[in-house]
Amino acid sequence: MSTVLILMSNTGGGHRSVAQALAGALKHLNGNDVDVVIADPFAIGRRNVVDRLTYLYSPLIVHYPWLWGVVYHLTDHKPIFRSLVRLGDRMMAFKMSHLFASVQPGVVVSVHPLCNHLASLTIQRLGWSVPIMTVLTDLVSIHTGWIVTDLDLYSVPTAEAARALSERGISSAKLRVFGLPIDQRFGCLHASKEQSRRSLGLEENHFTVLVVGGSEGAGNLFANVKALAEAQTELQVMVVCGHNERLKSKLKWSLPNLPGQVYGFVHNMPELMNAADVVVTKAGSVTIAEALAMQRPIVLTDVLPGQEEGNVAFVERNGVGMRAKSPGDLVEKVTLLAKNPAWHECLSSNTQKIGKPEAAVDTAKAVIALMPGGGHLEALGRTTRQPSSISPQPSAG
Repeated sequence: MSTVLILMSNTGGGHRSVAQALAGALKHLNGNDVDVVIADPFAIGRRNVVDRLTYLYSPLIVHYPWLWGVVYHLTDHKPIFRSLVRLGDRMMAFKMSHLFASVQPGVVVSVHPLCNHLASLTIQRLGWSVPIMTVLTDLVSIHTGWIVTDLDLYSVPTAEAARALSERGISSAKLRVFGLPIDQRFGCLHASKEQSRRSLGLEENHFTVLVVGGSEGAGNLFANVKALAEAQTELQVMVVCGHNERLKSKLKWSLPNLPGQVYGFVHNMPELMNAADVVVTKAGSVTIAEALAMQRPIVLTDVLPGQEEGNVAFVERNGVGMRAKSPGDLVEKVTLLAKNPAWHECLSSNTQKIGKPEAAVDTAKAVIALMPGGGHLEALGRTTRQPSSISPQPSAG
């Protein structure tokens, strides 16, 4: 049995959900012939400076998104990110070496930019020859942190992302546009909208809006939901607050007559999207990919500076949705969609052209090809792993 080690960071729902989707697809394809280990190296053992810095992501995007934008753009330069990698390797060397030694992976998959570098340096340090694949979790805007030239394969979500990597020196032989891996339940539900609404306790014939704020309930979610609730139209609203219990309580207390449902963290997002006519969300890559797979039009509200900046243009350029710049603008656009079935149908039809519900399976097949005995490494353009320009730190660091 071969082991696939998936490296992620539990600092937001995106990395975690992509890792879980890929793990599920690997088990679906190979069953008992593959062992999948999902690991967050920043949560192993005693916390260090790098661990603590990494885990600032969630509170920053909820409370100070502008500050996250400063951090993102500041580190989007090779010399600065190289310094961050050196610090990370110095602090994480022992943890990473111990993790790799205990798991003994046949393939390493990273879904986090810093993990790309740490994995490469760890394998160099151990003197192993283990293929590394990275799965980009950003649709369009590519941070310097994703770039590691000696990785074996890149799974990217869009052609735009592939072009960006190619322009930054990644060989086209190592690039595969598979889409963003999402749960296989997206795109394969057979229930009608009315059936899903009935099972959720909703009105079957009302135009239904699903409002999502990511796993942290980020964005101006309260103001957007309040505006929809007070709109003089026959709308019903499903709100997913994620782990933000404070927001969930505030919505239930402030809007007791909200036509619809308020949820915390959910495990039935495919069913919720199936019940919806439109998905209203901050411009997170995973939720966009899920909505596209479910063939639902998208209205983007808040945009996190950095990795989400290119997503608005992606959605509008492909004719699958639009941006609402204020709660009032959101109500206007949703109301127009509800009153214009032909426009709604046009947007829904366009999602079929770019939605990739099979992305997790296609990505998993590429991982399997990299496994020992897969026999496809040369065809994927693999070269002998050369020492990184960032020198590995001693394992006792």
